[in-house]
Amino acid sequence: MDSLLDDTSSTASSAVTATTTWPASDTVFHYGVKEKALCYEKVQIYEAKIHERRIGTDGTPEYLVHYHGWNSKYDEWVKDERLLKDTPENRELAEQLRIQHGGAGRQRTSQLQARRGDGSGSNGSGIVDLSPGAVPDRLSSKKEKGGSSRGKKAVDDTSFQPAIAIEFPALLKARLVDDWARIGNHQLVPLPCAPSVVDILRRYQEDLTAIGAFTEVDAEILQSLITYFDRALGSLLLYRFERLQYQMLLRHFAKRPVSELYGGEHLLRLFVELPRLMTLSKVDEDTADLINKRFHDFLRWFDRHQAQLLLPEYENATSSYMNVCKSQ
Repeated sequence: MDSLLDDTSSTASSAVTATTTWPASDTVFHYGVKEKALCYEKVQIYEAKIHERRIGTDGTPEYLVHYHGWNSKYDEWVKDERLLKDTPENRELAEQLRIQHGGAGRQRTSQLQARRGDGSGSNGSGIVDLSPGAVPDRLSSKKEKGGSSRGKKAVDDTSFQPAIAIEFPALLKARLVDDWARIGNHQLVPLPCAPSVVDILRRYQEDLTAIGAFTEVDAEILQSLITYFDRALGSLLLYRFERLQYQMLLRHFAKRPVSELYGGEHLLRLFVELPRLMTLSKVDEDTADLINKRFHDFLRWFDRHQAQLLLPEYENATSSYMNVCKSQ
């Protein structure tokens, strides 16, 4: 995530091979052709091999990776931020992520299908799954005639998708730009954060409850935000400079979800990504409108309380941290 002003979370399709390329010196690239590496795919890390490399249309390096043990049709072009050096430390991180997200015993192809929206229902941990392709019953399409939608196959209609359009208050937009600038100046959010993402959403729930405005649907929405955050942080919400900090944090708090370790700064980044993440969620127009209203209300609430929810200062990265980052 090199800039919140760019859509850096998406990668070029492996089917698109006609992108114009031009020679570049080896100093531009951090990985060589035929080099083995580890690659982020959503919230997991997999063994991969660099087959080709190029300079993308935005002037940054791209690598065509082949995932070990996967069909070549899943080869894809990725940016630097998706890759890690194949080291014992990074392999340990990959194993921790597999354990944390319940993927240790699954087949790779099944994982890929689930991440691409072919799976549905629960994520295996008892947490409501609102990832693309699967939403809670209470947030899915309205009941069909003659019965409930529970347990029935969702209507396969991608011709119309209600929009999730999130509007940020002006001051929060400024904080997002400030966040980007601070990371670019080699500063880091001190972790673990207090309040955490879970703490922030709990405070919001308490405020809604106090005025009698909290409903069961709101509970589903807030729980889904936690689920989205836990799944998206490692692959979508971090700048490259923050990845080492993330790896170090997981080694010390391997059994705790990242929503209990990160705070408001990264939660705001999630809201930048949410419209795209929810594009494939099966929600009807009324539900999309409800979600939009609740998201907008939450951001207005966040804006009013940002002095208590966002850190006034980041910490400067140490020289040793920066040296390790350069070597990855």
